Amino acid sequence: MTKIAPYGTWTSKISAEMLASDTVRLGSLSSFDGATLLWTEGRPQESGRSVIVRRHADGSTTDVLSTPFSARTLAHEYGGSCHVEHNGTVYFANFDDQRIYSVIAPHLEPVPVTPEPPTPRAWRYADLIATQDGSALIAVRERHETSGEVINEIVLISLIQSLDPIVLVHGHDFFASPTLSPDGNRLSWISWDHPRMP
Repeated sequence: MTKIAPYGTWTSKISAEMLASDTVRLGSLSSFDGATLLWTEGRPQESGRSVIVRRHADGSTTDVLSTPFSARTLAHEYGGSCHVEHNGTVYFANFDDQRIYSVIAPHLEPVPVTPEPPTPRAWRYADLIATQDGSALIAVRERHETSGEVINEIVLISLIQSLDPIVLVHGHDFFASPTLSPDGNRLSWISWDHPRMP
């Protein structure tokens, strides 16, 4: 039987939860050796957790992160690339605290690489790349200062010494996509300032 109701007040057997429950959001795709792929999957059935998934040469897949870790960055509020792999180690920005962690094998406990910020989520990392020798990461870092000021920069994060990240580039409102030259001697990036947005 048809029931007529004013616009926007009708009932439906289809809920928002039903529509989103089996949907997987894909992002941050990267290839390493031509056969292995990494990507993130946003999973509503896991409260929106972003899991890094590896596809192996034989077509099988493995979740790289175990609960409760979630690979997602809040840099620039909308995020950016949040993981990179080098020689079998995956480095990722963890959603809960925005620190970078490393994980060597699936289901092992990730280890923090960056120091704890002065306040929760005050330092946010994105667009991670590894140096050719694997001794460091280069990343965009967004610092939220207690004064309310937001500072963006490109930093070098040592993977062999326990050092604070070293600022390589600063002075613009935004940075994105740091990239090393094939010989590893030069760094390029995109930067822009308010009000000239890309």
